[in-house]
Amino acid sequence: MKKSILAIIFILISIYLPAQEILNAALQGDMKKIDSIFKQDKESIKTKDFANRTAIHYAAFGGKKDIIKFLVSKGSPTNLNDLYEKSPLYYAASGGHINTINFLLSFYNNNLNNIALNGNSYLHLAAIGGLKKFAEFLIEKGALINLKNKYGETPLTLALSNDYKSVADLLLANGAITEKPATTHGEYLGQEPPKLTPELFAPGSISTQTMNERDVSFTRDGNELYFSSYGGPQPFNIMYTKQENGYWSEPKQASFSSTYQDAEAYFTPDEKKIFFISNRPESGSGDPSEWEFWFTEKNNGNWTKPKLLGHPFEGGFYASFTKTWKLYYTQNGDIYSAKYSKSEFDTPSKLNNNINSAYDEYNSFISPFEDYLIF
Repeated sequence: MKKSILAIIFILISIYLPAQEILNAALQGDMKKIDSIFKQDKESIKTKDFANRTAIHYAAFGGKKDIIKFLVSKGSPTNLNDLYEKSPLYYAASGGHINTINFLLSFYNNNLNNIALNGNSYLHLAAIGGLKKFAEFLIEKGALINLKNKYGETPLTLALSNDYKSVADLLLANGAITEKPATTHGEYLGQEPPKLTPELFAPGSISTQTMNERDVSFTRDGNELYFSSYGGPQPFNIMYTKQENGYWSEPKQASFSSTYQDAEAYFTPDEKKIFFISNRPESGSGDPSEWEFWFTEKNNGNWTKPKLLGHPFEGGFYASFTKTWKLYYTQNGDIYSAKYSKSEFDTPSKLNNNINSAYDEYNSFISPFEDYLIF
């Protein structure tokens, strides 16, 4: 799924940056367009996107070997890394394009130990994509078998998690070490408390390579955690993990999350309710509906069947509460607030022009004491 998300990023960049049309042409394999652009402007092959990706990066991800050949013939280099230390070969491997990989390998000689900022080597990519021949080649060239990426994953870990037995067997035959999954333990999932420099949170247990995680919500005692996860068969669901006797459980889908899309769980101040968004239909079955606010209540230690919040919060999302039970949320591109008391909300009010503007404001977080707002 990461591959499809990356593809969307590539496509969106090329659609919304018209001046970089050569990148879109490279991704789509449009040789006629590439040739026309080059004839008009020979410097166009040096065009880069915001992450320093060139047309060759785009062609590599799309598996467009003929485009790469053309660009190389016009002087475009093949071994430039982008902002994330990813080379064209990295993108070809991410897309699983064997013919493109084989063509690019002739330009890399022994420079096959490139490590991207996410810690992935080419052997990690071969394991993710089940590219056995590529893995064999890399091992023959001395690839590091047991190298761990930022998520604590080795090529063997990834081959096994993606059910590529032949690649896993190859790695084991060449010295890969089988490790038991690390058990997360300790306060804050064993992580250091947040500092001023952003760090990946709980790599390998909460933050994973195969999924995307966001919308973290802890209980006050720090022993339960809900978060949104997407990238698997279901685009969004709400996950749950709990600390017991110092050890955290394996994250699993929250009991109130569904086969529809669910995200952005947030506790009320007394932690007896969770508000979240979902596209489930009110009837509970049938086609998905629009994203709406839903809530669930804790009863005898269990979360009840969620209820639709309804009017006047239609289309609202990203709830957060102050300690005095004031809800802040986004609706129609602006940020609103509404006081909650006796299981009812007062009429919502839109924040003033110090916050809201002619542009869209999204995903606000209000501090418990209502002394600052992040959006």
